[in-house]
Amino acid sequence: MKRLLLSAGRSEIIPGTVPVGVGFLEAGLQLARLLERGEWDEVLFLGTAGSYGKVPPFWLIESWVGVQWEVGWVEGKGYSPIELKVASPRPKSRLKLPPLPKVEGVLNSSHYITTDWRVGQKFLKLGAIGESMEHFGIIRVGTLTQIPVRGLYLVTNYTDSEAHLSYRRNLPKALEILTEIATLNQ
Repeated sequence: MKRLLLSAGRSEIIPGTVPVGVGFLEAGLQLARLLERGEWDEVLFLGTAGSYGKVPPFWLIESWVGVQWEVGWVEGKGYSPIELKVASPRPKSRLKLPPLPKVEGVLNSSHYITTDWRVGQKFLKLGAIGESMEHFGIIRVGTLTQIPVRGLYLVTNYTDSEAHLSYRRNLPKALEILTEIATLNQ
């Protein structure tokens, strides 16, 4: 089985992965370009995620379903004519993982990191357990190509006023764990 391993890059450099950029637009475009140049059975994106409160830091979230919800939409201050929820064909292969707690769930993507606990709770009530800026883009490409795509994310922070500080503090350990996962799944 040929598995393509991806990461965002920039501050999340993970050896053994191809960096595709930060945010769902960059990640989706770069993944589409990579898929045009090669034959892959599945795609695995490795990265970090912020939790809306249900999943603690240093737990893993596996997801092949993404939503693209913005604060304006969740607060009833805007609408979108585009599809806001996408699901890739579910990958059939098993991942090799270190002994960490893992959950499966829906992840939200936005161009912004949520720093308001109240807004995060609204996203949680709507069905998303956390957020990754790249997730929606890679899952959308999976739906268009019918290649199974999933993300595996290590939670680094809660989506609250301390989100960025927690992310920066926990990033070095998160990258060590994600590097181990990349090595196990080459």
